[in-house]
Amino acid sequence: MSSSKKKITRWIENVIIKQNICPFAKRPYESGKILLQESNAAQIDQIIMDFSIALEKVSTSKEQNSALIFYPKLKCSFEYFNDLKGECDQIIEDLNLHHDYQLVCFHSNFKFIDTHTDDRVNYVNRSPYPLLHILGFSEVEKVMQKYESIGLDINKINERYLNSLTDDEFKNLILKYLN
Repeated sequence: MSSSKKKITRWIENVIIKQNICPFAKRPYESGKILLQESNAAQIDQIIMDFSIALEKVSTSKEQNSALIFYPKLKCSFEYFNDLKGECDQIIEDLNLHHDYQLVCFHSNFKFIDTHTDDRVNYVNRSPYPLLHILGFSEVEKVMQKYESIGLDINKINERYLNSLTDDEFKNLILKYLN
């Protein structure tokens, strides 16, 4: 396993799953239903190609219904990567898979609109490397029913949780897996 894959795996297990940042992740990750694909791409055409390959794999697989494609060699701004995500969203739309999959963007400098760069809520979508998550709706639906039934918004839960951490806890539970 490459050092990049080890790093992304530690982040998934210790931040996304252990801190329950994504309540959709634990069950499919532990049961091997998430394709974890490292891409060495640094150019747009290869990034799109690797995304398309992963999308084809999950859309035709009986075992894996989601994919995480991470790009450790890609050095770009969040804004640039978010624009690339838009191109990938269009591929999902063009293939008429928009009812089956949602695309989520992660980046080391991720920033939600109307937030400050250092707002902790941005760390929900921060990752060690630029990453695209092809999220199968079947997993989302199962978890959303649970949260909707108790009237909770996952983003608000994450924001409250991250803001409740002391600076030391935030450093040890979140930041250490991003560097």
